[in-house]
Amino acid sequence: MDFDAIPKNIRIPFFAAEFSNVRAFSGLQNQRYKTLIIGQMLPTGNAEALKPYRISMKHDAVQRFGAGSMLAEQVEVYRDIDTVTEIALDEMHAVDRLPAGLRL
Repeated sequence: MDFDAIPKNIRIPFFAAEFSNVRAFSGLQNQRYKTLIIGQMLPTGNAEALKPYRISMKHDAVQRFGAGSMLAEQVEVYRDIDTVTEIALDEMHAVDRLPAGLRL
């Protein structure tokens, strides 16, 4: 077995370990990450229900889903943590009561 950094002329018994990065991955990752956030919007928002939207800025979420809405606040908190990952949002209108026959 050949080593790159351990000399071959050492004659005393010992344990040696060597790690080579020859087959290691280098460069940027090929996989793009995306985040899906699902929540409620307020009537002051102008988004269509159950249509996914790609949002990159906090103020875009406030305009589209309404200031103080669940989605706008989730985007704000998420962007404070992660500023680069693409976000897709899917909204549902807030309802006062459940449709007939639907139980939680």
